[in-house]
This record gives sequence, structure tokens and C-alpha cells, in this order.
Amino acid sequence: MITIVSNEKLNFLLSLNTDNNELIDGLTDSYIEKYGQDSYTISKVIIVTSEKVCHVIKNVYNLPEPYLLTSDLQEYIENYINL
Repeated sequence: MITIVSNEKLNFLLSLNTDNNELIDGLTDSYIEKYGQDSYTISKVIIVTSEKVCHVIKNVYNLPEPYLLTSDLQEYIENYINL
């Protein structure tokens, strides 16, 4: 299952000096707080979107991908579906 959620729904505030690990950890914690551990566990891919970038906080490779361009989101999802 692919889950896509807006950063606005998570109420996560991104700071300019937040490193990638802090970003992914913060978004993951916010997601679990809002939707629960069960939702996190069931989802194979979780993507948090904003206007110009999105952050893959969970994927099948267990390698989060921060700062993926929103314009590349459709291709990312299609690649996952075609695994």
C-alpha cells in the first residue's frame, strides 16, 4: 500500500537547518502520532508532500528519500508499482 499525506496534515514545521535524518525522523514521528503505528506498519511506501518537494519516509528498500521533487512523484510511484 502506498500512503501519500500532505505535510500540512502532519503539522510538521521544517527548519532551514534541519538535517536529513532529523527531517525523516520528525516526519515519521508526526505520521505515527497522527495515523498510528498500525498505519505505518501496513504501508509499504509513505510519502509526505509539500508544494515543490516530497519526502519518502518509508519504502520497500528501507531507505528514506528526502527532498524528492514533486514533479518526479508520478514516476517514483510508477517505478514502485512495477517492482
